[in-house]
Amino acid sequence: MKVFLTGGTGFIGRHVVRALLDRGAECVVVSRSGRDPWGDPRVRVVRGDPTRSGPWQAAVGGADAAVNLAGMPIVEPPHRWTQARKATIRASRVETTLCLVEAMRAASGPREYVSASKPLLALLENLTRRSDCNQIYIQKDGLSVTLEKRAGFSAGNSI
Repeated sequence: MKVFLTGGTGFIGRHVVRALLDRGAECVVVSRSGRDPWGDPRVRVVRGDPTRSGPWQAAVGGADAAVNLAGMPIVEPPHRWTQARKATIRASRVETTLCLVEAMRAASGPREYVSASKPLLALLENLTRRSDCNQIYIQKDGLSVTLEKRAGFSAGNSI
């Protein structure tokens, strides 16, 4: 199995990649720095900014699954939770999601997608709690993303 990951060099992502390698998977990891903490030939690190369209998106092709863990760090270093900071954190996750979905569509796959973005989950939870809808729809530059509330969904769920 080949897995494409954003946020793979982050706190959680490094462990997810290691677990996938332990199960025999190949990983393609997008990294802003290009850093490779694994030193394993089954990991290909692609340098790129997942919040912006770019050459990194071509690396999605051939993947069986995509895992989106990217986003601005929220714990380290510590910062005040200002409205501006919260907006930046939220945007880092939304923009990455839109760019990754754009890449997946262009590559006609992968078929499986996992996102661990808390702000997107919280947004969906808040929107669906206030209405009868089970979906939210985001559109930007002609690209649309639909997030669907599923059984067992909770903004508190984590990987």
